[in-house]
Amino acid sequence: MLTLEGTLLAPVNRLYILMGKAVRAFLELLVDSAIFIILLLFLHPRIDWPMLGVSIIGLFCLYIIWISVDFIVSGIQLSEEGLASLLSEYVPRVIMFISAVYYPVETLPKILRTLSYANPVYHAVVLFRSAFYLPAKDVNILVSISILLILACIMPFVSVRLFDEIYKKYGIKGY
Repeated sequence: MLTLEGTLLAPVNRLYILMGKAVRAFLELLVDSAIFIILLLFLHPRIDWPMLGVSIIGLFCLYIIWISVDFIVSGIQLSEEGLASLLSEYVPRVIMFISAVYYPVETLPKILRTLSYANPVYHAVVLFRSAFYLPAKDVNILVSISILLILACIMPFVSVRLFDEIYKKYGIKGY
């Protein structure tokens, strides 16, 4: 029906398309956040409230980073569905593996530990854990929030640029 081509040819900034995608995902995320907040109120854990505020900012930055990466994958999906499904299936698993969500980062081999320190998910996890536990000796909260803020400011523009480049170079195939 050529609606995809019409949408992409419309004189609308790609950043608006990215923001529309982000708002939809954010509304879905609100349900999970509400459940988490309700659990926090009932369980009464020991919480460092200022650190929880910083970690929520960090998680919001991570959300912006992931939406931006998803927009790049959407551009790839327009031209190469197979590659996009491979990326969307396995890359998140690798990122979660090296983000030290389920185990301490010290258990990873040195080369993977270095990749963990470059992973924005790791920094968001460190910030969030710091609201409930004392931060580890080698954790620098300021570095973690700085990395997340910088990436959250840069990634939307990079993703829109890459989306446009992919679309101009390869066009739409398979839709």
